[in-house]
Amino acid sequence: MRDSVTTHRGLLMNNNKNGTTALRSRMRIMLITAGAVALMAGAVVSEADPREAVEIQFLSISDWHAQLDPLFVFGVGSFGGAAELSTYFQQERALNPNTLTLTAGDAFGASLPLSAFFDEVPAVEAMNLMGFDVDTFGNHNFDKGVEHLQQMIDLAEFQYVSANLRDRDEDSDSDSDSDSDSDNDSDSDSDSDSDSDSDSDRKRRHKQCSWVDIVEDFVALP
Repeated sequence: MRDSVTTHRGLLMNNNKNGTTALRSRMRIMLITAGAVALMAGAVVSEADPREAVEIQFLSISDWHAQLDPLFVFGVGSFGGAAELSTYFQQERALNPNTLTLTAGDAFGASLPLSAFFDEVPAVEAMNLMGFDVDTFGNHNFDKGVEHLQQMIDLAEFQYVSANLRDRDEDSDSDSDSDSDSDNDSDSDSDSDSDSDSDSDRKRRHKQCSWVDIVEDFVALP
């Protein structure tokens, strides 16, 4: 009986040792496998080209008011003007091609005679030559009325952006459209045709877009 118990105890101990050894072997295999997977994953990541940050440079002026000629200040001298600004812009763009040149409004309006006497056309044409990318609206841009402002927008070769302006004509157009819809079908058809024309006209005139569109258009992102 004692020999039988001893034999069984020995078998149990052997079984425990064998089980522990097998468990350790499986753990080693799992660790080796996990390590191999980690190395493979690291190799894949290292081979991939990580997306690098793009440095974007903003050159901005505000309230330029068509200062085409250098400004003379008594006791200081002459400085500024379109030619000097353009030189600065070109130097900075050469250092970083991902550059946006902006104004913060009032680039024309309340201008000196050189621009004001010619309906601000010299100011906008100078901005085209200086390579501006984006402009917005200040109060003096409306000095000569909305129609004149629209002419300057059409003349510009850069984008205009605005977040707080609304065309009041759109409201009146929508009201007149709803009134005309209550008339006969033929009138509503003619009204819808004219509305679509005016909508496309308005989109062409405003030439406005979002900042995302501007950055994607002018900056080469990876």
